[in-house]
Amino acid sequence: MDTLGAVLGPLLGLAMFELFHHHYRPVFIVAVVPAVASAVAVMFVHEDPRPRTKPSNSPRVVESTVRLAHSYWLPFGILTAFSFINFSDALLILRARHLGLSVTSVIAAYALYNLTYSLASYPAGVLADRISKQTIIAAGFAVFGISYTALGLVTRAVWVWPIFAVYGLYTALTDGVAKAWIATTVTPETRGRALGLQGGAAGIGAIAAGAWAGLAWKRTGQRPLLIAGITALILAASVLVATYRRVDSGTASDRFLRP
Repeated sequence: MDTLGAVLGPLLGLAMFELFHHHYRPVFIVAVVPAVASAVAVMFVHEDPRPRTKPSNSPRVVESTVRLAHSYWLPFGILTAFSFINFSDALLILRARHLGLSVTSVIAAYALYNLTYSLASYPAGVLADRISKQTIIAAGFAVFGISYTALGLVTRAVWVWPIFAVYGLYTALTDGVAKAWIATTVTPETRGRALGLQGGAAGIGAIAAGAWAGLAWKRTGQRPLLIAGITALILAASVLVATYRRVDSGTASDRFLRP
């Protein structure tokens, strides 16, 4: 539902942009109203406290609540590595502007990206439950790689529309599925810690990605897009190969790789 808001928000912003004769300040002032209203509304939300359970004295249980499972570190490493090439969408918008899209068209193209994301998210989650989550993640990386590589190679603005539409599939295939993948590799007692650690590492990777991509951007932005796109395709292939090699081996330590 929040992604549908990301579709309606840009479209409403675009309408106001036209209404205010392409002046940005009135649009930003109006946007403050729902932002403040949302922050105030959160104050009235109360979560029911979860009853505390008596801790077990079993060494195995105590250890599981302290240490993260070994199976956690493979998805952690893969998702963290990917974050170092996943730079901000603001640079994609900058590339679209360089190719010749107007401000109005860029906003509409970004709304199209969010529309694809919102429509494909539920089917992606269903697929992740029926097959392996790693396969869905690899597919998302592949879509990311194709989108970035294509955006780096095209020379006409008309190609931005289908590329942004396809790019929305990447987010749908990886956003919720990646969190689910992490969650299934740890115990309920360590799930919050595991997700927080991975989120922190991904944030550091995103900062690094923005830094190197910005430095390599130059005038057209082709170089960082091609580097990130090709790297993502290699990473996608590596995830698939590692997944099915481990599944075929049938070892007990690889159970987390199965649906």
